[in-house]
Amino acid sequence: MNDKNGDVRREFIVFTYSLLTNFNIIYLKKFEPNLVIFLLNGMSDSLEDIAILSRDKLDEAGIYRKVYNYKFCC
Repeated sequence: MNDKNGDVRREFIVFTYSLLTNFNIIYLKKFEPNLVIFLLNGMSDSLEDIAILSRDKLDEAGIYRKVYNYKFCC
């Protein structure tokens, strides 16, 4: 997340999103707060495209979790 190379930070955001949407629910409950913080920190990146990517991936992860929880709770 703190790498000087923008490509590395961009890939980190995509990987973090992948973890949020593909983790087993047992592990997700343990690590979700940390992963969300990474995406929130990405929103303040100096490169605008990374900040936008972080916001979009956070929105997509939220929608995914909402749909996933609705499917299994109701």
